[in-house]
Amino acid sequence: MELVGKHLSHPNSIHFNEELIDLGASTLLIPGMFPKGCNSVYLSIYETKDMNQYDSFGCLKWLNEFCESYNQKLQYEIFNLGKIHPHAKLIYADYYKAALSLYQNQSKFGFIGLKTCCGKGGRYNLSVNQTCGMPSVNACDDPSKYISWDGLHLTEAAYRLMADGIINGSYTIPKFSILSSKKPNEEQRFKKRSLPRHGRI
Repeated sequence: MELVGKHLSHPNSIHFNEELIDLGASTLLIPGMFPKGCNSVYLSIYETKDMNQYDSFGCLKWLNEFCESYNQKLQYEIFNLGKIHPHAKLIYADYYKAALSLYQNQSKFGFIGLKTCCGKGGRYNLSVNQTCGMPSVNACDDPSKYISWDGLHLTEAAYRLMADGIINGSYTIPKFSILSSKKPNEEQRFKKRSLPRHGRI
């Protein structure tokens, strides 16, 4: 769990955003965590023959549950920060659901699976000893067919779909489309949202 938890610290994230508010920032977009259980670098590191650890899309269930727990706690901290600074617009960006939609609807978006575009070897075209950028590692011919670029970062095609879902879709709390000069009701902002199955991401 050391690798997974290395950069997980929502108190630090909240403290950083509070400093920005103190410096005069009035609107902040605060992103949640990606579904790391679908990330090929973690799939490679924690690869197992126990198929019960994977969901129907090939992602590690326990790791995604860990990320969901983090995001729930982050939203709680954002809620509290909003009470301290009622003049600020705090927008939670649900990177988890926005990215998860790509993994769960691969054929719809034209993606071909959990393999990386730029990598070498293994079940996911990734080796932690031969990473993207090394002379012996080549990139795929068409990155637009892949969600993962190098095992850690997504491809431009995946990020574009995520950005559309965040800006125009339902993956922010509150939605960008309803933002106004009036601060949204806190309960409305942080109510549980379900992952859309059809239509836009």
